[in-house]
Amino acid sequence: MGNKIKPKSDLFFDIELVDMVKAADDTTLAVDIIKDGSGQAAKVGDTVTIDYEAFVFGKSIESTKDLGKHLTFKLGEDGVAIHGFDETLKGMKVGGERKITVPPPLTVTLANDQMRQNKIVFDVRLLSIK
Repeated sequence: MGNKIKPKSDLFFDIELVDMVKAADDTTLAVDIIKDGSGQAAKVGDTVTIDYEAFVFGKSIESTKDLGKHLTFKLGEDGVAIHGFDETLKGMKVGGERKITVPPPLTVTLANDQMRQNKIVFDVRLLSIK
């Protein structure tokens, strides 16, 4: 480009592999329990309210705090943008925390350009069950 790199120059890049998705894992949501909550466990048909923070390549890109509201939906109705996300919350108790990893094939329908077609890691905290 211009005077910075001369034509036909050799270029050398240092590349760091930051993540790898196994072929068998490309359509499976991964769930890690960070903290158990207390009380009854969330089940299909319950309305849950959560807070979350979403990360792409380790950088926070969206959270309920940024949006200024909690996320509330009914389990089992697939009421969130990522198919199967609500299934990862079954069995959670109020105050519980989970890390949910969503592989790229399941993010293609998202409106947020930073989220679309990237692995997203959600830190989720269950606030209430009704």
